[in-house]
Amino acid sequence: MASNSGSRDGQQLSRNVFQVMNQLGYSPDMVNKRRQMQKDMDIAYNKNGDRYTRITAGSKAEGITCPYESDHDRLYEDKHVACVVAPEENSEITESEKTSTIFEMKSDHCHPGHFQLKLFKHGTVRNNWIESSLFRAANGDTCISSDLFTTQISKHVQESMQKGWKSHAKAGPSVPRSKGIYMEDQVFSFRCLSQRAILKDWRERDRTNWPSRSLREEVIKCLPHLVPTGCKGSENFDKEWRICFIRGELALTCSLIEGQYKLYVLLKLVKKSCFAPICDSVSSFIMKNIVFWLSEEYTADFFTAENLLETATIALTRLHKAIVDNHLPYYMIPGRNLLHNRIKHADKAQLLETITELIQDGPKLVMRCKRISDALSTPEARLLQEGIKRDKLEILKLRMIKYRTEVCKPGMSHIEEMKLAWAREEYRQTQFKLMDILIPEWRCRLFSELSSSEVKLEDFSEEEIGLIQWMKSVLREVFLTVDYPYIMEEIKLNDPNCSVQMFDEDTVLTVMGKYNLLLGRMLQQI
Repeated sequence: MASNSGSRDGQQLSRNVFQVMNQLGYSPDMVNKRRQMQKDMDIAYNKNGDRYTRITAGSKAEGITCPYESDHDRLYEDKHVACVVAPEENSEITESEKTSTIFEMKSDHCHPGHFQLKLFKHGTVRNNWIESSLFRAANGDTCISSDLFTTQISKHVQESMQKGWKSHAKAGPSVPRSKGIYMEDQVFSFRCLSQRAILKDWRERDRTNWPSRSLREEVIKCLPHLVPTGCKGSENFDKEWRICFIRGELALTCSLIEGQYKLYVLLKLVKKSCFAPICDSVSSFIMKNIVFWLSEEYTADFFTAENLLETATIALTRLHKAIVDNHLPYYMIPGRNLLHNRIKHADKAQLLETITELIQDGPKLVMRCKRISDALSTPEARLLQEGIKRDKLEILKLRMIKYRTEVCKPGMSHIEEMKLAWAREEYRQTQFKLMDILIPEWRCRLFSELSSSEVKLEDFSEEEIGLIQWMKSVLREVFLTVDYPYIMEEIKLNDPNCSVQMFDEDTVLTVMGKYNLLLGRMLQQI
């Protein structure tokens, strides 16, 4: 009886977790809205005529993270470069690719999923980054170095960085940059035209459950990409390129039913709470691959609300075995080991101990995730109210980002972008609606602070005050010529006597910096 009672308790906890995840931003409706919004933003960005096609990747494209919950992963696809396995056969090089630069993908002496790229022919549109990254191999072939390529990009990003942006050291194939709380990982890539040959085994492998034949056909049509990074430990690490299936994997993720994608989200939360303090070796990508394998092995009716925590335990058991064996096959190319040279020996024992504890916890493992445990202890009515509020805020914020994306053009400065955005009625109204929810009395409060002899900052830490001073310097022109005049126009609706000229410049900058920080702090909590 005790065992049955424990099982029922675990299933009830599982149903509760399944439900509260909706109020934390993981409802099917919010997931789908995020996916569509990110797709719309990419479409808007790609209308600007740049030589690169932007593809939002990772959890943002998958719709399972909030705007500031994780970095923005962006893949930039060169429209004038293509890679093929056998270019001499010409079967994959269509008429539209006749003017493209073509690289031949050579897998000799490379780990599965990695290639060296041999120059087959130059295109009509040259790329200086490519030209500067070519080298002569020992056998006389002209190839492109992934390390030299990312070095060229990193140098360009640093030299062209607009005011307010900060560049970071390259990490794998990405060149990260940040602006305040916004983080973006940029990866520049080449298209691969040989996906049918590379995914032949994946496509034809027998499976009775997921993915369906039609979904596999959809994935096969999605062009993969070669990104500039090699296999860790490879003697040709700086020369290798890794193949990735951004669009194909996104199609797979978007096909997951609610119980499957919530398992993925839960594993990401476990990773952040329990594994990240130890090391960063267990990535979201690893968790996603485990979910893919389980979705193929188990029928869809197993991924129910009452089984959510049981499936999490199964997934963690699979992760434990993979770490012990030092082997986890990549779902798209099983010959590629995702754990190859990934986990340091010093971290392995601690990771295994933590995973063992989680498995032994059973359904209660979820209590180690602070967001989930806090939500479970919140009264239902309050949690529902907060969930509705956070969803509204996020949709408003995503709309603002979308409006800015629609007006942005290559080479445009931040202030030019903001002027065009604020000039749009829908952008202004969305901004004010967002402020109304976060700081209902913001019009009166902001006017009062502008009118006071001293702006109160006692509720801010030294670090936050330093950030306000940074914004006063870096965003000075934007604050004074864009944000402030439009905000004053809105305040004038309540007080017709107020005007832009009423207040001194330093007070305006301090107040604008303070309220930008307040809004940012609140948005980070959604």
